[in-house]
Amino acid sequence: MAVLNLQYLIDIQEGLGFAEQLVFSNTGQSLSDIQRAVLQKSWQGQRKTYDHIAQELGYSASYIKQTVAPKLWKLFSEALGEKVSKTNFRSVLERRQVNQE
Repeated sequence: MAVLNLQYLIDIQEGLGFAEQLVFSNTGQSLSDIQRAVLQKSWQGQRKTYDHIAQELGYSASYIKQTVAPKLWKLFSEALGEKVSKTNFRSVLERRQVNQE
């Protein structure tokens, strides 16, 4: 079980690192701390609602839903040239990462 959890953490860190590199190389912008946190929470459980993510991070749900998340997914959409959302970003990133290896 510990090996599985460690592998899961490595996958998250690799995926998030790839995501940050991708956005920076395509837009020249770095992710903010709150964008990184939303991305990580979304990666950990795609079934988590923005309300749940906001509660875990100590922000208002409206701020996450109306400000942080839309800007985050727009950054990824621009960097990747395809529509990216909370529900598909992980599969899009994993596909892009495999294609670059």
